[in-house]
Amino acid sequence: MPSPIVILHGWSDESRSFRPLADYLRRELRSEVTTLDLADWVSLNDEITYRDLRHAMQRAWTEHPGIKGARDVRLISHSTGALVARDWMTHYYKPDTAPISRHLMLAPANFGSQLAHKGRAWYGRVFKGWKTGFQTGGHLLRGLELASPFSSELAERDLFGRRWYGDDAILAAVLIGNTGYGGLKAVTDEVGGDGTVRIATANLNA
Repeated sequence: MPSPIVILHGWSDESRSFRPLADYLRRELRSEVTTLDLADWVSLNDEITYRDLRHAMQRAWTEHPGIKGARDVRLISHSTGALVARDWMTHYYKPDTAPISRHLMLAPANFGSQLAHKGRAWYGRVFKGWKTGFQTGGHLLRGLELASPFSSELAERDLFGRRWYGDDAILAAVLIGNTGYGGLKAVTDEVGGDGTVRIATANLNA
């Protein structure tokens, strides 16, 4: 039986954004695919912390019938979802007990995003927070600042501490674009990134 697949979305996104991908993977790989919705809209709440999200992820992971007890899960995370997953994994497991065998990170902000401070600014509250009482997830965005204390401490846990990734551990891969948005969003474009995340700060090879 194929290994189960879990999809975890990022900041200001929703699990339903990945339903087309989940449907495609079910059809092509004939695998059980779970989209975790632990941060739907909640990621824009100014009171929510990474600690809250890792607790929610652990609860979802241990209670969902599609992945409960599984030890060979393939995880696909997007953007901030990679940070949430890494934080969850290193708090609740050890390298030899982690239930993940593969981790595909799509445009992850592993060492932050240059747009995080803009998300906390007044225009971030206008463009992202109009549905949430002008909240944008202040605690989460602080952790998404470039070289934030949160991302540095996280790297100490899984990149510079115990060996979590490699041929005989979790196989991790990072995919990120090198072309910006264009149009109105082109104001965020810069060389060496996808408009939101820089290639250098997405890389796990630190």
